[in-house]
Amino acid sequence: MPRKFSLHRLIVICITFLTFILLIRDSLCELRIKRENTEVVVLLNYELKS
Repeated sequence: MPRKFSLHRLIVICITFLTFILLIRDSLCELRIKRENTEVVVLLNYELKS
């Protein structure tokens, strides 16, 4: 059971992450993911609209 729970947790996290990326994709500048020692970097482009 713990493995099944972990799998569900991972799926929920992935879906949440993908949804977030889809929502901000217009202002997203960079997305960098490294596997060893886990590094996730998300940079957003911010500009004022007048």
